[in-house]
Amino acid sequence: MSEIPPIQPGQSSTVRNVPRNHWYVVAGREEIGRTILSRRMLDQPLVLYRTESGKAVAFPDRCPHRLMALSKGKLIGDDLECPYHGFRFGPQGNCTKIPTQGAIPSAMSVRSFPIVEQGYWAWIWMGDADKAGSEPIPDSHVKDHHHKTFSFTYPVQGNYMRLHENLLDTSHPSFLHAGAFDDGDLAESTFKVEEEGRIVRLTRQSRRPVIPGASTIKTFGLEPGKAVTRTLISESHAPNLSTIINRFTYVDEPNSPVVEMVNEFPISPGGPKLCYQFWSTATNFPMAIDDGVNAYFKSIMAQDDFAIQSIESNLDACPDAFEVSVRADEAAVRFRRIVMRLVASETA
Repeated sequence: MSEIPPIQPGQSSTVRNVPRNHWYVVAGREEIGRTILSRRMLDQPLVLYRTESGKAVAFPDRCPHRLMALSKGKLIGDDLECPYHGFRFGPQGNCTKIPTQGAIPSAMSVRSFPIVEQGYWAWIWMGDADKAGSEPIPDSHVKDHHHKTFSFTYPVQGNYMRLHENLLDTSHPSFLHAGAFDDGDLAESTFKVEEEGRIVRLTRQSRRPVIPGASTIKTFGLEPGKAVTRTLISESHAPNLSTIINRFTYVDEPNSPVVEMVNEFPISPGGPKLCYQFWSTATNFPMAIDDGVNAYFKSIMAQDDFAIQSIESNLDACPDAFEVSVRADEAAVRFRRIVMRLVASETA
């Protein structure tokens, strides 16, 4: 890491620029269908839908004629019709119909962004068109034997780097999410930080066995009254994916299967103060993810959103404010520097 300069006092705690030549999750695969979906990515409004054969399509959400939002229109077969003057656009972004004339100018088209569907996710490429696909999609920790569920997309009112750093800070659940899925031992547990290429991994190991509380038992499918040790791994792949892995071992039953939950959390920048966390759950035990469970997960996200908005508000009020980091912030600072390097390489 010696080639990356340290973060100086007064420097913004969040990288405002975003590396663009990378894949970002634009939606859960099941979110894209024959109902038009609008979403903001890299500060650009998008419109998404599926063709009748099932192909995912993404355009800028504006008609090139008079810039009307195409998301307010309707699907005619595979074409998207603008509600203002009835211009139609096919899946490749070409204009297929102008009701008032037969000739179609070549400029009357929109960019069709590449989408790759993999795992739970629809990944979009919004960077340089001639570099599309030059960067790999991050590998998944979800395995075939896992019970898998995509839950929801949660918009957070803050810069996307804050959300990445939030997930690499596994001491905050003891306080911001007190009683939710931590029985008070996470903040004081031992940890190590590893860095491999664009991956930063923080591993926390509980210092002592604990008998988990009711909320932890419910969240992770544990057996009541049995002492466990816990390993928590937070792994972030710059700039687009965070994964949280929780593993519990029963102290008095060392040969019983480890209880495992894997949460893939792609994080995508919507705008300077808008990002999305896409929530999925995979377990090695049967778990019913219903509306009640999702409401509980969303309440956790609301607490993170509250903290991030508070930080953003303070930065607005005092732009020269700077952070004082501690040892527990090592993973977040390493990740921040990797993203700084990615941004610098694109702007060189």
